[in-house]
Amino acid sequence: MSTDTARDYAGQDAAARASSRRTRLLAAGLEVLGTDGATALTVRRALAETGLAPRYFYESFASTDALQVAVFEQVLAEVEDGARRALESAPRRARARIRAVLLALCEVLLDDPRKGRIVLVEAVASPALGPLRLDAAERFAGVLAEFATGAWRGHAPDAGAVVVTSQFAVGGMAETLARVLAGRLDLDRDVLVDHLTELLLGTGVAFKAITS
Repeated sequence: MSTDTARDYAGQDAAARASSRRTRLLAAGLEVLGTDGATALTVRRALAETGLAPRYFYESFASTDALQVAVFEQVLAEVEDGARRALESAPRRARARIRAVLLALCEVLLDDPRKGRIVLVEAVASPALGPLRLDAAERFAGVLAEFATGAWRGHAPDAGAVVVTSQFAVGGMAETLARVLAGRLDLDRDVLVDHLTELLLGTGVAFKAITS
């Protein structure tokens, strides 16, 4: 057998096949983590979902914790990308920009409940994801601070009062979406987004109060 034949199989070289296996494991991780939770995501379960041999799991991930982290980061990247694209394309008015971002978040986290569960629920309970959840909350608060500069009345995005206000807004929004995801809050999507938009706009009033 030639070297080229040994390297290629079904039209893919070794690197492409490894990448394909990793993608399948990520899809399995999304399904299990987002449906049955972190405790259900074992190596055995991931292999059962993909039909791969055990050695191929460890080819891509050192542990199930590492798979959890990779899945979380993949979903978070989708959320962040959607939020930034919404901000870039929305009109410059604050209400329109906030509403566009909220719609983008709902599209990712509520339209696919698995993704919402991973970011809003499992990240709270999983030791592997807990620190990442806090980092993510800080990043989203930073995005809010960066793009809502008109509400900060000349304060820098990293000023203490701005950070507190942004973090409070992001935390409240996340808890509200988690309640919707759990079926404990039944609201039409547009009504939900409208309510959250007004509440986020209201943080400007609160910010004025704590900085005056």
